[in-house]
Amino acid sequence: MKTIIITLSILILASPIYSQVQSDCEKSWGLEHYYKFDVAYLSFKRLYDIASSDTNKIIIPQMHQDSIWKGLAAIYNAFSIPQRDSIFDMYCVHNTMQYGSPLYPAIHVELDTTYEWTHNWLNDEIISGYAGLDSFISEYNYTIQQVYSSTNEVVINSDLPVNPNPIIDSLLLFDGIIDAYPSVVTSNGNKINYTKVGNNQFFDFTVAWGDCLSGCIYNHKWKFKVDYSNCIVEYIGLESNADEDFPIPINCNITSIENLDQSNNESIVVYPNPSSDLITIKSNNIIHVEVWSNFRLIKSCEYNKQDLINLDIRDLSSGLFIIKVKTETESLIRKFIKK
Repeated sequence: MKTIIITLSILILASPIYSQVQSDCEKSWGLEHYYKFDVAYLSFKRLYDIASSDTNKIIIPQMHQDSIWKGLAAIYNAFSIPQRDSIFDMYCVHNTMQYGSPLYPAIHVELDTTYEWTHNWLNDEIISGYAGLDSFISEYNYTIQQVYSSTNEVVINSDLPVNPNPIIDSLLLFDGIIDAYPSVVTSNGNKINYTKVGNNQFFDFTVAWGDCLSGCIYNHKWKFKVDYSNCIVEYIGLESNADEDFPIPINCNITSIENLDQSNNESIVVYPNPSSDLITIKSNNIIHVEVWSNFRLIKSCEYNKQDLINLDIRDLSSGLFIIKVKTETESLIRKFIKK
């Protein structure tokens, strides 16, 4: 396996720099689903870099995200450039969130237990009974990630790419919250860097490994340029300080997952989608159903030639899932989102 990985890496290192490639700047559902936090992070970082007043907003204004989405989509859609596959489908490069970055993944909250509502949070119940707080938390999709009963503290997290600084300022206005601050992440790792000069956007995608708790020993960086005005992509080279022991590819292969939805086959219906508790699967003579997430089997159920199935998904975490349905005559694949 190590020989294969090293050989693959040498081929990547030896690949020539490609000339300009005309691409498509329209983002697909797969890119948007898997990279929404990365684009949010890059947007916030850009706002801080240019000292924009929009850094005080909870939700990043869409106009600040759109240009980054266009550039990222251009690289994603440049299928003739082999290094594109390494980034999106093999090594699956995302930003590793760190304390000190403009976008934090979670917020640590210290509670005053003389207020009755705080006991709900300490019992892992996000609905506190404090109307104003519940409305605020619900608006930004926060849930309780961890409870520290001994110190009356909780960590809350959101599945939305929100700016935690004004969130924290707002939380501190509610009675019963003593303090709130970003939940610290100390490790380093993979990252995406973005800069813009005139019409040219520059994206660097880095795979990092080797003692990343102390800063990562090895870095392997693919560099791209996108002309924002005409959606032309250029692979401009590789920077790497590694010649062996490359990490095993994750092989998330989001391109293949995305292509599952290209079929117009109406012989199966899955609804409601998204859903938080039950999904209904309607087809002819269903005999087997599987639910998959990130290439891992989550559920497997046998049926006796049923045409209508109600599948309980309350035990699943929020996110995107693949459902594989086998009937007497065919196998069908659909996606659904658990809210």
